[in-house]
Amino acid sequence: MKQILDRFQNLGRFQGSAPHKPLLVLAVLDWIEELRLERNEIPIDTGLYDLFDQYWNKLYNPTKAGKIHYPIRYLQSDGLGWKVLVNGKLLTEEKSKSYLRKNKSIASFDEIVWAFLQSPENRDLVRLAILNTYFPGKRQDVFSGKPYSLAEYEYEFFEERQAPYKTTTITKSGFVRDASFRIFLMEAYDTTCAMSRLHVNPPWEILQACHIDKFSKTGNNSASNGIVLCANLHAAFDRGYVGIGEDYEIMVNDELFEERPSAYSIDKLRGEKIWLPSKENLWPSQELLAKHRDAHFKKAR
Repeated sequence: MKQILDRFQNLGRFQGSAPHKPLLVLAVLDWIEELRLERNEIPIDTGLYDLFDQYWNKLYNPTKAGKIHYPIRYLQSDGLGWKVLVNGKLLTEEKSKSYLRKNKSIASFDEIVWAFLQSPENRDLVRLAILNTYFPGKRQDVFSGKPYSLAEYEYEFFEERQAPYKTTTITKSGFVRDASFRIFLMEAYDTTCAMSRLHVNPPWEILQACHIDKFSKTGNNSASNGIVLCANLHAAFDRGYVGIGEDYEIMVNDELFEERPSAYSIDKLRGEKIWLPSKENLWPSQELLAKHRDAHFKKAR
């Protein structure tokens, strides 16, 4: 499952920036649902064009027309097994929208990707991955009308997952990082720093997904091993300058560092309760927080 999501998070961009391929995928997901397709045969016609144009205007550039024939032709190079048959023959060059519509044009994914997309929850996970990767901050533009929450399904998918352990052909080995941990935590914490309560959307590098127990040693990508912190507090947490107590209060380890009093002093956070996700099963693990306290705060005694 994770390998399939990775493919959708690594789509090529036309001329290095224009998101034609991600927008086509979003349109195709809607088209599959609208037509209730059960066979791996996706018709290329005006209905798909309209969905692509809607996403183009909503998520990218309403002042400039999108060109759907680009990704229809070139999505085949992105590891999804995408191919388009026109009158039964493989499409090998760009063709106009009118040409594709007038001739019988049918697209398909490879069977593994198609099987994955049969689940509505999996289609929403693909949407979420695409939005966070290519259109940060635009999630509500797509999911605002959804009749249900993805939180529990996302928890099942991301929780208790250990990253794959990989040995390189050079000299290093270790657990392989991926974007899923960050995507899920940002969603769970509503792009809000748990300590300062700074809310930024899109978060970019200002907010970071922080591992409580060192990822390099454990490969633990579960929600309970994570917390969202702004960049400076992430560094402070990793160094043991701050910690989190048994009641989720912020602890300041001022024996390890000095700071000048200011409006933004870390010491002002002392004793404040951290901001927590709405679902308790997504809260940071007290066992791992105690491990962090033991590793850093006891050193200062």
